[in-house]
Amino acid sequence: MPTSAEQQIVLLDTSAAVALSLADHEHHAVTTSSLRGMRLGLAGHAAFETFSILTRLPGPNRRPPAVIANLLRNNFPETTFLSTKTTQAVYSGLIGGELSGGAIYDALVGAVAVRVRVTVGLRRCRVLLLVLHVESLTLPVRQALERQRE
Repeated sequence: MPTSAEQQIVLLDTSAAVALSLADHEHHAVTTSSLRGMRLGLAGHAAFETFSILTRLPGPNRRPPAVIANLLRNNFPETTFLSTKTTQAVYSGLIGGELSGGAIYDALVGAVAVRVRVTVGLRRCRVLLLVLHVESLTLPVRQALERQRE
């Protein structure tokens, strides 16, 4: 069994994090089995979205913010955020680009993964996709990220 230092780090988007966090979620089993043995984190804004969703569940499923904060801290220890400078570069790269709607959020998740050179986990079409190369980023966004690395 690999040690934690040898485990692959995967940064998740909100849909994968919610499915993983809720035992009765329809995609919980497939998400859990897909991520077994990996070190997990949330990609940037996904931390805020996941916190928001998990603290506003209906009735008996709702948990206090302190419980959810603890769950996120313990289950997603590799959570990573973009710096202000990189966030501004990504934003500038998106203006006038081809992306719109939910793809903007996927681009943010991808930007975090590209920035720290890790895998990103996106749950789409009832499966968890582990994407090594984030192709959802437009060329201007990728160029802006490359300039930030220099």
